[in-house]
Amino acid sequence: EKYMVLYSVERDDDSGEYNFYFTSEEPKEYEFMLLNEEMKLVSVIASGTSSSGGNIVRMSPDKKTEEIAFYCLQTGNQKTMKRF
Repeated sequence: EKYMVLYSVERDDDSGEYNFYFTSEEPKEYEFMLLNEEMKLVSVIASGTSSSGGNIVRMSPDKKTEEIAFYCLQTGNQKTMKRF
């Protein structure tokens, strides 16, 4: 209940967009980041307050995906990463 759940990234074949899905039991401040192999920040693609239930962060295909190794969801009490 205190933590968000981050799921695997999905790519929309038609638009090329990447969809990052996460859930939260209650609204919570978050930051969604992309990291390289050295765990250094590539960019913050979203931040704000999540809604209760499912949330989606979309990334257009024009981002430089070759330098992205991980995606990361961070709140005040957790940091969850998955391999891109």
